Amino acid sequence: MAHRSGEETADSASGDAQEETAESSADGSTAYTQRELDLLTARRQLEETRLAMTAQANYALLKKGIQIDTQPLAELVEALKETENQYYEQTGCRSFGDERESFP
Repeated sequence: MAHRSGEETADSASGDAQEETAESSADGSTAYTQRELDLLTARRQLEETRLAMTAQANYALLKKGIQIDTQPLAELVEALKETENQYYEQTGCRSFGDERESFP
């Protein structure tokens, strides 16, 4: 269980850092700088990789009767995607991963 506690601490610390990077505007929306977006994208990619690896390990462990709960990690990935998409919506870009294409 100590390992799990360490994961929660790491997630809390990175979540705190993410909160600090966001700036609130007068209308209550959150504005991100390019560096902050790059960090957000990197975190999403890291967590997606972590989820994929965890799912593979879970499959192997299920054969031995051990189950890993991947739901919290999947929810984290979705939350990061939503946050990233909010940035692109604010800037008028089509989707995350392509900042150069703006809406007509």
